[in-house]
Amino acid sequence: FKRNKPCKEVKEYKGDTELLLQCTQLDGETASRKRKIVDEWCDFFTNEKPPITSILVGSRINQKIFEALCNLENLEFIYIKWGTYTDLSSISKLKKLTIIYLGSGGRLINVDKLGELQNIKSLGLNSLYSTVNYDFISELKKLENLVICGDPYSAMKKTNIESLSFLKQTPSIKNLELVMTKILDKSYLPILDLPQLKTFNYTPNDKDLKKDSDKLSHVNFQLKVD
Repeated sequence: FKRNKPCKEVKEYKGDTELLLQCTQLDGETASRKRKIVDEWCDFFTNEKPPITSILVGSRINQKIFEALCNLENLEFIYIKWGTYTDLSSISKLKKLTIIYLGSGGRLINVDKLGELQNIKSLGLNSLYSTVNYDFISELKKLENLVICGDPYSAMKKTNIESLSFLKQTPSIKNLELVMTKILDKSYLPILDLPQLKTFNYTPNDKDLKKDSDKLSHVNFQLKVD
């Protein structure tokens, strides 16, 4: 991002294709002022349709802000640090997205709508503790980089993945990261179905990974411990 200073209010946006947005968690502002700032951004995204192709949201967002962001139909890159949104349905409108990062969306249960975004090359899902089924990933035929992780720092909490079987339908993946995750069916063997895999970041001392390590050791990729 060329602009290092985030935008707090709409009037600070200068028509760039990149936007660093920080419109919540504003110390020193009254409650009514905070609501007005959010309302102005939501109206702007919905009605003005600015030429934004990349957006990084560095403060907490709710469902209202998320819905407004999904009106930016030229978006190719979206990074959301964290939020309280619960419904991803509207993201299916963002057909041009190639890079998505959703951080700390602990209330998200169903993320299947991401499977409708066929141009995704890089997908990061961080600390989605209410989500266990990631089968939608099998629909992403252009996916090259995949990160699913929990919190290895402050919370030290793992995120659950029902199964890695979806990897059998995603042979395009080159880089895979599964840090602070728990595979509920206890099998890492679907990694064998990734012929282009170059790097695999994982949590050290994972018992289930050790169980499959003999079979995985024959795969031609570099294990990179995070």
